[in-house]
Amino acid sequence: MKTNFLLILAVALLGYITLSSRSGGVGTIANTEAAGTPGATTCMNCHLGGTFNPTTTINIKNSSGTSVTTVQSDSVYDVSVTIVAASGTPGAYGFQAIFLENQNNTNIGTFQNLGTGQATKTFANGRVAVEHNTPSTSNTFSFKWKAPSVATATLATLYTFGLAINSNSGSTGDIGDGHTYQVTVQPSLPSGIAQNESGVEMTLFPNPVVSDVNVKISFDKETQLQLSVFATDGKLMKTQALNATAGLNNLSINLSDLNAGIYMMVLSDDNKKLVSKSFVKF
Repeated sequence: MKTNFLLILAVALLGYITLSSRSGGVGTIANTEAAGTPGATTCMNCHLGGTFNPTTTINIKNSSGTSVTTVQSDSVYDVSVTIVAASGTPGAYGFQAIFLENQNNTNIGTFQNLGTGQATKTFANGRVAVEHNTPSTSNTFSFKWKAPSVATATLATLYTFGLAINSNSGSTGDIGDGHTYQVTVQPSLPSGIAQNESGVEMTLFPNPVVSDVNVKISFDKETQLQLSVFATDGKLMKTQALNATAGLNNLSINLSDLNAGIYMMVLSDDNKKLVSKSFVKF
């Protein structure tokens, strides 16, 4: 009798776990990293046999709605994870995402403003995941991520695994796809230097810079301008005069004498800062 009772209890517990796993994220239900992070698994460790052939994509945008691969310390960005099935019609979708600093694969930044049906899970190694806590009929998951404070430029990667499921209350017939998105987290601007203080447009490329940086400046009149390069501690590293004409101005500046690091290019007119742009020197 006791053996039968234990068998029934085990079956009931297994059924509960199976059903629960269909409604919650793998981090919360099974305490498992499944976003494809280094040293971890993916959702396909349990879900298998599906034929939806999905593709997972990630997009990170700034407050202006522009996709970015360079982010600023302590700034908040919009993140979207989209899962598109190449065949068939999934019954629902799920995901898990983890942001890691590249150098030592530790958690970086914070997830904020989670969408409906999402939750965070903190693992014993300190990594934090955002994931579905109930399957979604929408194939897009959206949330915000706040970049951390950094002293030097830091590479970070968002690991994400999206899952297309058939909603059969089991783990068969489901299939997923992983994707990564890398960003460079830049330190805060030097004290006293503000970014984009006027309507003047300035573009730097390439960024990161190896030796020469090309500068494009759009100005509304002919005038004498000054280009200055500052280190992150505010130290002036280089200056160059520019006789700007009305319209688009192009010039090239050699920066091979600068050490690798983060710098700020500041455009000024009669000692008045007009616009500033940060860049990375390799």
